Amino acid sequence: MRIPVHLPCLLLALLGGCTAAVPAKPPQWRKVVVDTVFRSEAVSVGDVDRDGDQDLLVGDGWYAAPDWQLHPIRPLGAYGDGAATYSNCFACFATDVDRDGWVDQVVVGTPGAPCRWYRNPGRTGAPWESFEVHPSACNESVQFVDLFGDGSRALLMGDGSRLVWCEPAADPRAPWVVHPVSGPDCPAAVRYAHGLGIGDMDGDGRMDVITPHGWWRQPHGARQRSEPWEEHRLRTCFDSAHLHAMDVDRDGLVDVLNSSAHARGICWNPQRIDDAGKPWFTVRTIADHVTQTHALCHVDIDGDGTRDLVTGKRWWAHGPQGDVDPMATPYLLWIRVVPGTEPRFEVHTVDDGSGVGTHFEVADLDGNGLPDIVVSNKRGVHAFLQERDA
Repeated sequence: MRIPVHLPCLLLALLGGCTAAVPAKPPQWRKVVVDTVFRSEAVSVGDVDRDGDQDLLVGDGWYAAPDWQLHPIRPLGAYGDGAATYSNCFACFATDVDRDGWVDQVVVGTPGAPCRWYRNPGRTGAPWESFEVHPSACNESVQFVDLFGDGSRALLMGDGSRLVWCEPAADPRAPWVVHPVSGPDCPAAVRYAHGLGIGDMDGDGRMDVITPHGWWRQPHGARQRSEPWEEHRLRTCFDSAHLHAMDVDRDGLVDVLNSSAHARGICWNPQRIDDAGKPWFTVRTIADHVTQTHALCHVDIDGDGTRDLVTGKRWWAHGPQGDVDPMATPYLLWIRVVPGTEPRFEVHTVDDGSGVGTHFEVADLDGNGLPDIVVSNKRGVHAFLQERDA
């Protein structure tokens, strides 16, 4: 059967053996309260002041490590408790746009609004200048990713009609150069579309673009291509947030991992082939006790060589009376993935008082070689530093 638009997740029997090395003790986490004020629903990590420490950027401002002093990038907004307000940062990314050696910030304010980048003035103390990247950044999970495997990141998003990837122009102060991924009228490219990601769906070594409505195969020479990529239109999952690809059940077919932006469930979607040789995706539940999981990272948390999942509840995504269980516990979770014929997913609670926003990062903040988690949302800005026994 094919997945309808709003098919609820089915329960997965968590059975089977483990072939990966199991850490003697799950990672432990030390919570750092950076700010209790609602600043942003997105956060990025970068060494803004070039002092060797990893700082946090949250749209309107940045926090200098290690004391987390807040510095403005643009006028700091007053967003209250978020019950009826939204911040002016739905996604943000730290990168050196103009290649002057200083980390700048790329910001999507709200879906459909212009995407802008803010130039780090360095040690001059001058205001951060603002430049338009694109007049309309659509889809609620805009990505800044290494799409071509060469170490440089591209902005992946919708423009209201097409899926596109964008890169800085020769003059970085000019609007970025736009390249098509899809043709027009793509449902994943509209303003409030839910679900976007990358992954090698066909095993050719190149990153493809994934949406709940299908995936687009990256062609040879994609950087120079002016035509849309080859489309594979089929339902891969329900409307969600960030999408990731992995052969979870080791059957040679790439599956899709997703969370649920405004409903319930964290799921994996096994790919199958029907009798006519056509692919289709079914859906299996990983966990269903958390709702509004509006952001999902796919990274190896415990160092066993397999990428795990990190997600959590977006507190008050549409206020205290919107969506499913808006007042429920704002969990932050990491989920150990154990692939196999009968894959296992071990759900671990990192925190029960923060959750995620619409974009968060997993990065080594304290330089101990272990991935940490940083979130910004309507409950403030928090860092979770991973600690392990020797």
